[in-house]
Amino acid sequence: MSALTIGKYIFAFVIPIVVLSVYVARQYMIDVYVLAIISLLGVFMEKWGYSAPALILGFVLGDQFEYYFVNSITMYGPFFFLSPISLTIIFLAILMIGYEPVKKMIMARMKNRAGGTI
Repeated sequence: MSALTIGKYIFAFVIPIVVLSVYVARQYMIDVYVLAIISLLGVFMEKWGYSAPALILGFVLGDQFEYYFVNSITMYGPFFFLSPISLTIIFLAILMIGYEPVKKMIMARMKNRAGGTI
């Protein structure tokens, strides 16, 4: 029995349980529709190469982020971004986001200078 066949059996067993669980939790059919929409969103995200864990983190932590962001603005004003800790975190975030594109650009230049062999 191949892994693909086992996956089909697990899928056929788990999906009805998930749908039933979603419905039984509040007994609203709209919850099942939301499950279907979010499932389709997950399928398209995987197809187009987006990160599903990042989306889940955004949903889970979004409310907390907004709450603490508003608290910080209220307590310290809009210039709390200029504190040393905030500037360090912003710098590290920019560094992490920009590392891969800069690395690819440098490797492309090195490859062009070496005549295409690296």
